[in-house]
Amino acid sequence: MSVLRYILPTLALALGAIADAKSFTLDLTWETASPDGFERKMILVNKQFTGPRIEITEGDDVTIKVNNNLPYATTVHYHGIEQLNTPWSDGVPGLTQKPIQPGKSFEYKWKATQYGAYWYHAHYEGLIEDGLYGAITIHPAASHQKPFSQISSDSAAIHAMEQAEKKVVPLLLADHRHMISEEVHDLSKAADIQFSCYDSFLFNGKGSVICRTPEQIDALLTQERKDVLANVAGARMTDKACIPAAVIARGQGDLSKVPAGVFDGCQPSDGGLETFKVEKSNCDTEKWVAFDLVGAYGLHTAMFSIDNHSMWVYAMDGAYVTPQEVEAIPVANGDRYSVLVKYKQQGDFTIRAASVIATQMLSGTALLQWREKGQPEPTIVASTPWVADNGKPTSKDVRVFRQALAKPFPPIAIPQTASVLHKFEMRSEGGSYFWALNDNFLLPADYENDSPVLFGVLAAENDPTVVSTKNGTWVDMVFQATAPPQPPHPIHKHGNKMFLLGSGTGNFTWNTIEEAVAANGTLWNLVDPPRRDAFATPNAISQPTWMAVRYLVDNPGPWLLHCHIQNHMMGGMSVIIQDGIDAWPVTPQEYVNYD
Repeated sequence: MSVLRYILPTLALALGAIADAKSFTLDLTWETASPDGFERKMILVNKQFTGPRIEITEGDDVTIKVNNNLPYATTVHYHGIEQLNTPWSDGVPGLTQKPIQPGKSFEYKWKATQYGAYWYHAHYEGLIEDGLYGAITIHPAASHQKPFSQISSDSAAIHAMEQAEKKVVPLLLADHRHMISEEVHDLSKAADIQFSCYDSFLFNGKGSVICRTPEQIDALLTQERKDVLANVAGARMTDKACIPAAVIARGQGDLSKVPAGVFDGCQPSDGGLETFKVEKSNCDTEKWVAFDLVGAYGLHTAMFSIDNHSMWVYAMDGAYVTPQEVEAIPVANGDRYSVLVKYKQQGDFTIRAASVIATQMLSGTALLQWREKGQPEPTIVASTPWVADNGKPTSKDVRVFRQALAKPFPPIAIPQTASVLHKFEMRSEGGSYFWALNDNFLLPADYENDSPVLFGVLAAENDPTVVSTKNGTWVDMVFQATAPPQPPHPIHKHGNKMFLLGSGTGNFTWNTIEEAVAANGTLWNLVDPPRRDAFATPNAISQPTWMAVRYLVDNPGPWLLHCHIQNHMMGGMSVIIQDGIDAWPVTPQEYVNYD
């Protein structure tokens, strides 16, 4: 059964598409830009920010040449791309390749064995926060069964949805700093606290710095943010709507190392408004637009909505799901959601994203313009928000996306047992800079400049930062937040997708998932669980929480497992998974000899 599950997509791909060769060049330069109206040094890709979209079709053979003209070494990771039989193109320094030094070039080569929404980004130090990221769109092979008939039975409507999917629009959501990543890392490490305050929210690289009055900030305070502030007597949100450094430090760290302007000193600026204009022609019986939402944040998770409109979520992390109609979607760090929006009337409607994490109230807007061909410009239509600037729904009637209902489409069966269970104890140390995924810290500096693990399996029986598996086995992983408070951690696995089996509060005390299911079966889904390449652990505010996932080892190689929050990964929240050590791939000499 498990073997058939992974043969079928390959067969469908073979029947539905002929492989085409697609080549792209990414020229990386270090220049001055102002995405939110404030000038800073950052990475431009082909002279633009965000980087150019990589648009391909399932089955294509892809070559991406990266020319590094930065003052820093770097790599590029293709987030969510499984890199089946090409682990040397995953873009993780010290695991799958050597870093691309300044003035050097590197060619990534991989086959598009998947479809849907993905993205690429830097995977060296914190360079993703300096602007090295962009969208990847993989159009599905014609043979795929689509879920649109579950949205409507009308053939004209289904056709309109299919046409919208073919013209899907990437929408990268990002938090943005005015400090360069190297400075953030050095200062945060020196102060031993997490620099959790950002300056603006961007839509496809455009945004503005929004400064609110103390009264406006107080009016929008959520109970969770109030509870965090209560840990230090008299603490209030800063003028950047951030939890102050003294509260973040939790009585530890060195606050004298935190410069002015990091947590406070809001200065409004304007980088423009990202606008999506969609035109309905006289021939359109129905009109839909499709967006690929990408959580390209460094830290935040944001609630996404479009005023006056519901959305149909039809794919999650690049794979079809049972469609779900919602007004709001919590988009976490690294998440991708493909959504369909139906035309109602001419007008301008605000697109909103507002952070839901406790450490800052950060929000931004873009604009959806509906127009009818040949018709005069519309009169002003009231744009009514579903979500407030604090990330909370404006009423109890707002339908928020529920991941538990996002069942794979068509259904995917999984085995009821696994070969092994690995338990990861997540914790922080000090003020909040150092984070561990498995009780020990694996800092990027500890491996990024080493000889890649791909070139030889690590002998690490007693190393908690390295896990080895056998090819063809099913593996369970349990992530335990043992020492609250801890935020949700978006845990991303390179190399393949995982199934979310269950989550809960308290300590995970069982030796196997079967034991846990026997103890409380209501917490589990072993029939049609959600499937994606990253899942966020439950919020551990006052008590421990846990999350359990299962995956099939069918793609041998060294894959990074890590929290996708940049501060946490830089602080050590990673583990190396050596999948399929009994079927380790042989690396082509061009990558072994690369220098």
